Amino acid sequence: MKKDVYKGKRISVLGLSRSGVAASELAARAGARVFATELNPSTGADVDRLRSLGVEVELGAHGDSVYDSDLVIIAIGGQANPLLTKSLPGLELNKWGNIIADENGRTSLERVWAGGDIVTGSATVIEAMGAGKKAAADIHNYLNANKDQKDLLWKVSHSIEVQP
Repeated sequence: MKKDVYKGKRISVLGLSRSGVAASELAARAGARVFATELNPSTGADVDRLRSLGVEVELGAHGDSVYDSDLVIIAIGGQANPLLTKSLPGLELNKWGNIIADENGRTSLERVWAGGDIVTGSATVIEAMGAGKKAAADIHNYLNANKDQKDLLWKVSHSIEVQP
């Protein structure tokens, strides 16, 4: 990763699972100011190493901390969140509750892609990044193939509302 890519950016990492620790470390090495929080104070994460990189770590956080962030990375657990999977009727899940997706991340729902732990179960960050890259390429191809459906492109690009 190129040094200083995120210089001056504020990144919050919620959870110090293996993925959360890796994200915190990479963001700090890329020049970001990183705030990492973990609910479980006995996480086993290498907190001293993260702090030596300048990461501000808060253990035992119960949602009472507020950080002004440019990016939030959620790294809490390696299982599919049932609130998400149950809120999408028709979304096919495997016997472990993970989303079923093809090699490009396409799910049983049109215009819904998934990758990473929510598909494979707990795995590595590298595997999740690879799944995200494949899904991004497939989404790009899908949007290009459907350029004539202007309302579709608008819906896809405006479907997530971010609250400040």
